[in-house]
Amino acid sequence: MMESGEYLRSAQQVAKYGDAMPPDAGSEHARGRYLVRSTCVECHGMGLGGMKATPGAPPIPDLSLIISAYSADEFRHLMKTGKGLGDRDLGLMSEKAREAYAHFTAGEVDAVYAYLRAVAENRPSQKNGGVNASLQPTA
Repeated sequence: MMESGEYLRSAQQVAKYGDAMPPDAGSEHARGRYLVRSTCVECHGMGLGGMKATPGAPPIPDLSLIISAYSADEFRHLMKTGKGLGDRDLGLMSEKAREAYAHFTAGEVDAVYAYLRAVAENRPSQKNGGVNASLQPTA
């Protein structure tokens, strides 16, 4: 799938998207937006609306829908341990959390959570095939 260009490696995504950013949630969420841009868009897409997964894997979800299910404490638990609600293993997300997000500071995790909540609260969901079409990246 990488060879066909259907999925891009991080360096290829940077070349493709350049200065594009995920949805703007206001200057008070600039840090969270930056962190999301540098870590979450690789799987969830620049608009954060989810992406088609590799064959045999579940689709990668829309973050504006997922974040609404998590309290701040539950999100911190996910980011530090890789365990989702009910201590579920979330496959690739659990792996990514244990390898990368567990090293975020408490302030960074809180900034990501606040940003994602703001995006979810300010953007109506307009699902299109499992992808939230209303969450468009900005330049």
